[in-house]
Amino acid sequence: MTMAKKLATLEMKEINERQRAEHAMRMYEQRREMINELEARNSELEQKFAEVTRMNLESQRVERQLRDELSSTLCHRFIQPICYYYQVIIYYYSLRSLYYHIFIILQ
Repeated sequence: MTMAKKLATLEMKEINERQRAEHAMRMYEQRREMINELEARNSELEQKFAEVTRMNLESQRVERQLRDELSSTLCHRFIQPICYYYQVIIYYYSLRSLYYHIFIILQ
């Protein structure tokens, strides 16, 4: 093999090696950018998840508060008249009992 051919072969190997190194560097940079983007996206999703969790807890608290208010309102609207009705009945029967005792005493 002549010196010129050896030199050409070595230059081709060097060019090939340089291209391979450049390709590896481009791939490394591409992967590093992808990892950075994924980390940013992951951080954004974690923040949104925390916000949604906070909103969910707040809505549960408001729901519980509204249920309590509704139940207390229903108690006053429906139970209070029933209690009044029973008080009237008790008063009526106590008067009846009183009249009965008076009637017995007067006989």
